[in-house]
Amino acid sequence: MITNKTQNLTSMKNTHILHLVIAVASLTALDAAVNVDRNNVLWEGTYEGDSVNLTTAGTPPDGTTPVFSAFDANTDNRSLIGGSLQMVTGSAGQTQSFSNDFGMVQSNLMTVEWKGSVDINQPFDALTGFGGLIVVADGTYLSFNQYSDQLQVQNAGQTAASFLMNMTQEITFRVTYDGSLATDDWKLYADNSLLWSSGTLVAATFAPVSNRIIFGDYSAGAFYGAANWDYISWTDAGAFAPVPEPSFAMALLVMGGASLIRRRKRASVE
Repeated sequence: MITNKTQNLTSMKNTHILHLVIAVASLTALDAAVNVDRNNVLWEGTYEGDSVNLTTAGTPPDGTTPVFSAFDANTDNRSLIGGSLQMVTGSAGQTQSFSNDFGMVQSNLMTVEWKGSVDINQPFDALTGFGGLIVVADGTYLSFNQYSDQLQVQNAGQTAASFLMNMTQEITFRVTYDGSLATDDWKLYADNSLLWSSGTLVAATFAPVSNRIIFGDYSAGAFYGAANWDYISWTDAGAFAPVPEPSFAMALLVMGGASLIRRRKRASVE
């Protein structure tokens, strides 16, 4: 009798735990577009590239709360490629770019992270790139324009910096802005490594809004090509530098140090 009672109590407990897990999972799925914990940051908003609207020209992609707005779009050439949103503007004159203010008030802090690549198998203009992402922070903005072999930072249409890299492979970029800094208020990271600091650069003003992200082909037809977006995440809660992953060399150093300590301990015992 005691055994049966214990088994029943255990079964009821397991059932309650299962229901709790299901409830938490349901809430997490429902709230997947906001408060996403990724790469050591709790992002206020995120867009996952595997959620895509393929219907009407100018219709923003689904999957974000609050939703994106059309910034400059007259084509709907979008598809799902390997879990990423691919946006294609195959000729001059086509544009598709989307913006999100995600309910922010003006803040002098901003962090945006995105992971993606470009597809050189699509028609493209090698001179002007494959589109990119604009970060608006505290009423100023910089453009981060993608090419097959480089990323360009532009300020009011003028190149502020460019970096050679293979953009056909997925790269994780992060941009931070801290308006309290006298210099280096903008920083750009690639795969957790600092790539660029703005120095004394004064970013151009962006009048309509204080804080915003814009991604896609926003160049009124000057860009065209194919950009793949795995995800885009953002927050105005802070300027969060990425946490570097320990390198293999550092791991060897730590292991070597541990071995040295063990040898010293053995020597002291003997």
